[in-house]
Amino acid sequence: TTGCTQICNNTVGSYTCSCNTGLTLNADNQTCVVAFNSYNCSFNNGHGPCGQICNVLSGSVYCSCESGYMLLEDHLHCLKNPPYLILTATRSSIQANWQPALIDGSTSVSLTYSLMCSSTYELVKDVGTSTTATLTNLTPFTNYICCVRANASAQFLSRTCTFVQTMEDTPYDPPRYVRLVPYGTSAVSISWYPPLQPNGLIIGSNIYANFSNGTMITIKLTGGYYGSYL
Repeated sequence: TTGCTQICNNTVGSYTCSCNTGLTLNADNQTCVVAFNSYNCSFNNGHGPCGQICNVLSGSVYCSCESGYMLLEDHLHCLKNPPYLILTATRSSIQANWQPALIDGSTSVSLTYSLMCSSTYELVKDVGTSTTATLTNLTPFTNYICCVRANASAQFLSRTCTFVQTMEDTPYDPPRYVRLVPYGTSAVSISWYPPLQPNGLIIGSNIYANFSNGTMITIKLTGGYYGSYL
């Protein structure tokens, strides 16, 4: 891997960088910029060296983009972000679909994509030229921010992001610290704490009791975590 942004030329024990036609090597000897003084806008149907809009100011050429596009680091071409990122979530997965990014209004330039989703940690999936991806083994009832990145020649170009929440699921673990406190000879107070991973909103609990005379009862509770009397 070298620092050349376009063409890498191998030499004995080292390398040099060079640029595609219409560009010149920058002062850092790695990146390429428009050879402003070498071009005008008269060729390429008035676009000159530019992918979209060619401008001349004080004898120099500079490129700009149509609305909705951004100028790339080569200062020549324009990228439209991947639009309409659609996310569909289940309890443990997120499926993403998007439209191809456009460079200079077409899909002729080969782009690759990556899907990244993060909550407390980041998951990344490289999907090549595909415009769909699925991340699995996610945590239920969790907010994620997901982004699709467009890349060209291993260079990051742009990304589009949106939020999604995975669906609820049954708790991973039981209630904690269940406590029984006798009240006289005919009552008992029961209290507990919620599971560490409830995987959703706890809206109620069931208490099951077996008595020495063989009687079994079920008490249905709604709301909070602190007990009832039997």
